[in-house]
Amino acid sequence: MNKLKLLLIKILCRYPQGIKNLNRLLFIPALIKLLASRKHHGSIINYKRKLGIKSSNLSFLFRYYLRRSFNALAGLLICEAPEKYYSYVEVEGEEFISPEEIRNNGTIVIGNHGAPMMLMTFIFTNKFNIPLGSFAFPETVKILKSRKPERERDRLVQSLPLYAFGEEKSLVRGLLNGEWVNMLMDVPFPPPHKKNISLFGKEFAFSEFPFKLALKYKISLFFIGITFSPDSGGKIKFKISPLARFNTPAEGAEKYAEKLEYMLREDPFSNGEVPLWF
Repeated sequence: MNKLKLLLIKILCRYPQGIKNLNRLLFIPALIKLLASRKHHGSIINYKRKLGIKSSNLSFLFRYYLRRSFNALAGLLICEAPEKYYSYVEVEGEEFISPEEIRNNGTIVIGNHGAPMMLMTFIFTNKFNIPLGSFAFPETVKILKSRKPERERDRLVQSLPLYAFGEEKSLVRGLLNGEWVNMLMDVPFPPPHKKNISLFGKEFAFSEFPFKLALKYKISLFFIGITFSPDSGGKIKFKISPLARFNTPAEGAEKYAEKLEYMLREDPFSNGEVPLWF
């Protein structure tokens, strides 16, 4: 399967159809994912109801799995052939990343599971010349480090700092030495963790770890929202915004939830994990 995917990527990079036309190619893979993931359908439909979306359940489910299929392929294409595909990305908020911040401060970047794969790392590394490391589950770090570097995406991620849960001391040292690290923290904790955020009226337990680090070590925090919206002209909108002005880790988690909810109201499919929480 990996060899077939690699061949498909090479073909698309040679004869690009454009990001906007990928959905035609991905119709069948999305349909297969829809049929194979029936145990998740109830959660996704509950999420749709929380948003007050009036479209049919089947239509919403298909669009959800189509976006997941799109994200898996689009990120690879942008990394592999940016000269052909990067024009479909629109970056907002780059004024918040000043030369002083790049030079002096370690920074935590909080993203979400819903963007084209590796797009965030690609943009920070190639547009801002900021090597964006990652803090992730040990299994994820192991997979990323062990992949054969056959694609630009894998070569890129293996050239950057990778920290696994359990390596918090090394992570802090890296941040204090000026590293920028991405944390995909949009995963709710199971009981008995205390619920500390609200999303569309439903409460969840959410990690306060990045906000504790930010307060204790005076580390900057940025939220990255990646959406498709009507005013973007069919482009992928990559929006950078500071996440600041909180006095406790709990307040920081609440501010993150506010930004996450705002992004989801703009584009309900902009996070692939949140619908499964419901």
